[in-house]
Order: sequence, then C-alpha cells, then structure tokens
Amino acid sequence: MSYSPILYQNDSNKFKLTSPPHRIPLSGMCLTKFDVKRGNTLVWSATVSPDVNLLNIEFKTLPSGIHEQEKDWISFVIPKSNGEFYYGIALFSQNGIKLAGEEVTGHIDRKKVSMYSLAVIVDPELDPHGGEDYGYYNLKSNAYISANEYMDDMEVLIEQYLESESENEILERFFNSNKLVCAQGVPFTNPAGKLVTDHMPYLSERSRRTSGLSKEDNIPSATHSSWLHRIPEFFKRLGPLMFTLWKSCLLRERILIVHNRGDSFENTNALVYCLSILSYVPRGLGDDDDKSEYLQTLYTIGVTDLEYLTGLVSNALSSASVDKYDLPSFIACTSDEVLAQRSELFDLVLNLSVDTGIEVLKYDQLIKATPTDWAAFRYLSELYLDYEFNDEEISNYLTNVEPLSWSQYLIDAFCWWATAGYFQPSYYSFDAVRICDPIIEKSELETVIGLLENFHDRTNLLYNTLQGFTRADSSDEEDSLLVMSPFFLSKCGLDCFSSQDYQLVRYLCEKWFNKMVEIRLLHFRPAC
Repeated sequence: MSYSPILYQNDSNKFKLTSPPHRIPLSGMCLTKFDVKRGNTLVWSATVSPDVNLLNIEFKTLPSGIHEQEKDWISFVIPKSNGEFYYGIALFSQNGIKLAGEEVTGHIDRKKVSMYSLAVIVDPELDPHGGEDYGYYNLKSNAYISANEYMDDMEVLIEQYLESESENEILERFFNSNKLVCAQGVPFTNPAGKLVTDHMPYLSERSRRTSGLSKEDNIPSATHSSWLHRIPEFFKRLGPLMFTLWKSCLLRERILIVHNRGDSFENTNALVYCLSILSYVPRGLGDDDDKSEYLQTLYTIGVTDLEYLTGLVSNALSSASVDKYDLPSFIACTSDEVLAQRSELFDLVLNLSVDTGIEVLKYDQLIKATPTDWAAFRYLSELYLDYEFNDEEISNYLTNVEPLSWSQYLIDAFCWWATAGYFQPSYYSFDAVRICDPIIEKSELETVIGLLENFHDRTNLLYNTLQGFTRADSSDEEDSLLVMSPFFLSKCGLDCFSSQDYQLVRYLCEKWFNKMVEIRLLHFRPAC
C-alpha cells in the first residue's frame, strides 16, 4: 500500500504518514509512443474537458533520455488558466533493452522495438471528497502526488495493452470507469459522490479493496511506498548540499535539477517532491497563504515548456510595481541540459551529472555548503543514517563545502592562544547543529520522520529567532534599517561567517517581517 504525508496542524503540527482515503477521479488519460520514423507521437487520449490541454504531452511523457530505461515513471504538471495545475504521472515501458540482451549479433530489428508511455492526469481542486477526510487533497503535500495513487493500476494496464497491442478499448474502459463525472457543466453529479465502479476489470488488488470490489484471479499487485522514504538516500547522496538546497527552497527561488542520464526519472521527480516538503513553512509563519507553505513542484519539464516559463517571467514583470516584483517560485527537473543555461528563468541549478560531480550553480556561479552545514550533516548522518563515511567519501563531500574564512580562522586561533585552548569562541556556544533530540531506535520510518522534522525544526528556529530580533526593534516603520551582528546568525542555526547565510537572513526578514536588515559588527569586541 502506498503512503502519503498528511499534516495535522491542529495538534502537533507535525507530519505523519497515512494511507490516502480515496483517489481523485481522472481528468485525462493518454498513451504516447516513440515511432522510429515519426518520433514522439500521441496514440490515444481522453479528457473530461477541453481545459485539459494535452499540447506537447508526447514530450512530457517521453522526455529525452528515457530510452535508457526499460521501465520508469515520469511526473509532470499541466498549467491551468487559474494559475493552478493538473498533476500527472506516466509509466514508460519498452522492450528494446530486453531485445538487445537477447540478440546475439548485436543488431536489433527496429520494427520489433516498442516504446510506450501511459499517463493519467488528475485535478486535486475537483475532489468530490474535498470536505471529508480533513480535506486530504486540499493539502499541497498530498495534491502534488495525487496522481501516484493510480500507479498500481497503470502497471497492469500497460502490460495488458502491450500484450494486445492497439487495443485502445482497454484504456477507454478504464478511463470511463475512473473519470470525473460531469453533467451540464456542474461537476460531481454522481449522487453517491463516488467513482463509477461498473466495468472495472483492470484494477489492481489494492484498488479493488478500496473500491469495494471482489478480487479477480491473476491480477498482479504492485506496491509503491511514499517518495518521502527516499529522503535518507537523497541526504546521503547530496551531503551538506542538502542544506544549501533547503535554504534556496526557503527563499522560494526558481530551482532546476538537471537529471543525470541513466538515473531513474522517478528518483529525480521524488527529489523534487522531497525538497518541497523539507522546506515546508507552516501556515502562520511567513505569508498567511497556502501557496507559501510549499514550493510549487513542476516535476519534469523540457524545451517545450520554455514558452510557459518565459510567460511567467513576463507576466510578473508586467504586473510589478516600480521598485518591487515577485517572480513565481517553483522546483522542477529536466533532462534537457540546455535549460540550465537560461539564467533568466532559473535562480539555482542542481547538476546531478556524473562527469562533473554534483554541483549547485546560482546564476552560473558555483555555490557550496557552509562549514556549519557540514557539521550539521555529519551529526545527522551519525544520528539517523548510522553510517560512518570513509576518507574518500568525506573528501568528495568537502569539495562542495566552503573553506573556513580567514576571519573565523583568526578568531579561532586567537581564542585558542588567549585561553590556552580552554574556551571556544561565542559562536560555538549555541549548538545549532543539534536542534532535535537524538532517537534511540532507528527504524526506516523513524529515520524518515526524524530527518523531515529536523529540517522543519530548523525552519521554525529560524523564523522564531528572527521574529524575536525584529520585535526587539522599537521603531514601527517597516522600512527602518536594523543592524544585526554576524554572531547572531549562530542562534538561527546558520553560519555567522557565510555571505550566503547573510543573504538568506536579509531576504527572510524582509519577506516575513517587512524589515530591512544589515549584518555587520555593532562595535568591535572580541568574539571569545
């Protein structure tokens, strides 16, 4: 059974993993194919409304580089006219790799190769159960992965379609059995408020149980765990850069992840989702707007999305005031590396390429984690991953960590000399690394929740500490300039010698509290 996160804000304000109470009806469905002569083509499609725009859907569901996988999942979105999105997921399947392994001569008959992608599309805004189950899909964390609840059925459908080849009736019956029921322009005219359940022979075992239908023999059952279960894997792979990305997500920047060819597209899309969840800002912190809670996920994008992305920038600039404008924020991934060169469209790029190693670029400038991030990573790795890194791994991580600044080096050396090594500088006195209490047992679920809550605790610490600082200002003028000591950043869990953390604090103080902050020494005083 798949699990998705749901947030109970009325008690602990913490995430917990739970089973979704129902699925959202389908707004659209399609089948695309790679044809040797014609390229990516749309074989079959069905939608409940012309508003579900399937233009270039064959490129969303068959992104460049997908042919290197035998089977993979691709998540995507389709923009709506009101600024929201339809959410979709596609299952890619091909027999080319299998044929290559069976062919002795090394020559494959292209006529025998088939590459298909089956996609479903849902609209979380049109949830017939929206007022029930605590509005499960009203939460962005659930809406972002609402299409994933069809993954089990899609595996069965694609197998049956490939066996029959060109039997679109299989797909049509499934769509008609699960589509959004509308009449006379009014949605949800089904009086029972449930999905139509007649003619549903193509459901997995789990879907049959949730639909109240009897189980049929020889129907395979697939299991897909929540993408959040991959957080420890991403944490280990990205190392201290995880904190760099978390900060960028908190800033609500436009983030692009360049997919590494050969990797699973599903894994890259899962990283997009996890970073959005890790940078969650609870309602009441920052803007009182549900859109500010999570960074919007666009999932897989490509060259065909450039017009849409350019339009976002143009619309933001055209509606801006004289001295201020807000660009839409999002996080997406792509296998079209040319997109990473469009610095006017993206603030930060995470390159997962094996050749260059993992690197983070901000407007073509290399960005590294801070020494404080490195200390936090090592502590959390020991606490949750229960893993001791070897010298080579540590060396690889350190290539993405800033060296100690001369200021910190000199202050550390002076304090060591002046106190005979007895006292550390004051910025070490607040142990911002150990924000959470250590856990004794480390099951898979506890590890996931522990890492997730640690990042949320860091967000809360940052907000509450900055709020206390701004409230201490006696001036009621929003544009008054506040002066903050660099050493104050250590109380926020940040690095008091890092210019990127200075920028983070300045921006968040302005965004959250409408206060301008300058970070500099208030007066000369030894730090130890």
